[in-house]
Amino acid sequence: MSVIKAENVNYSNPQQRFITIQIPILDTGHTPEQKRRKMLEEIDELLSEFSTGQVDKSYALAEVFDVLQVMAGYLIDESKEFLAPKQAYEFATTLMRNANEQHIEKMRNYAAERRWKLVSGCKTESSSSAEERRV
Repeated sequence: MSVIKAENVNYSNPQQRFITIQIPILDTGHTPEQKRRKMLEEIDELLSEFSTGQVDKSYALAEVFDVLQVMAGYLIDESKEFLAPKQAYEFATTLMRNANEQHIEKMRNYAAERRWKLVSGCKTESSSSAEERRV
C-alpha cells in the first residue's frame, strides 16, 4: 500500500475534496436477526479496539468498513420486503447517499458553529457565493 503524504494532496482537485468509500452490494441470505447480531458484533469489535488505549488504525478502519457493510446489507434486506431486488439495491444506495449528504451538511454546520478549520469537502458553490456576497 502506498503512503499518501499531506503535502502531496491537492485540495483544489475535486477528486480529493472528500474521502470516498465504496461498499459492495452483497446478498448474504442472513435473517434479520443474524444481521442484527452481526451488527452488534462489528460494533463491539470497533469499540473494543478503541478501548485498548493503543489503536491499530488498520484494524479499526477494517471494523468501520465492516459496520458500513452490515448496514448496507440491512438496508437492502429491509427494502427487499417491498421492492424487487434491483430496486432494493437502488433504494439502499439512495438511502446511504442521502445519509452521507446529511452527514456532510451536519459537519459543515458543526464547522461553522465550532469554528473548526475546513480542510476539504465542506465548501459548496452556494456557500462560496454567500461568502463572496459578504465581502
